[in-house]
Amino acid sequence: LDRTHVLLLLPDRILEFDAASSHSRQVLVPAQTGIKQFSGVCASGKRSFYVSGRGGVGRLSGAAGGPWRWEPLQPPPFSYVSFEKPLDWSGAGVLVTGVTGGQEAVALGFDGKLWRELYKSESRTLRAWPGNAGSVWVQDGDRIIELAAGRKLIAEKTGALTGSPKAVVPESPGRFWIATSQGLTHHMPLLWQAPPEA
Repeated sequence: LDRTHVLLLLPDRILEFDAASSHSRQVLVPAQTGIKQFSGVCASGKRSFYVSGRGGVGRLSGAAGGPWRWEPLQPPPFSYVSFEKPLDWSGAGVLVTGVTGGQEAVALGFDGKLWRELYKSESRTLRAWPGNAGSVWVQDGDRIIELAAGRKLIAEKTGALTGSPKAVVPESPGRFWIATSQGLTHHMPLLWQAPPEA
């Protein structure tokens, strides 16, 4: 939030902690949101955060020491539960993972108006993060896949990617680190790229 204030997310509450005074205050509890137990949070701009929960996703806005405002996002049109791992999607929306009624893992994107199912998997290890130029990357078990312009591009298993992915750390759209059982690799988009076709 600032140099002395931190937002803390716990399954049963969100707290604002003031390091200067060593005090915390409660900002929100799941019963006030309609999204059930909290599961994840990510920054979305300077004073805004996406929060995921077992029953949905919402946006928390405010400033340290001041009032906070909660806005639930419209629910997806299908039966999804257990939303997790929210990530800001190019400032316009949010990416999350969830589970279908049939227990399949899904990557979902909300563009500020509509939800889209971006990827579905039977694997329970599914992550999604923003690429550049509107693409989305997913980890589906041991595979790393870029979803771009309606195509699924599977990353070649070379170097560190020959191992099992353990963690993904996005830096900015298209730039990310992947830690695997064989090491660490950094992905960056090409500096010189042809513009997307209109």
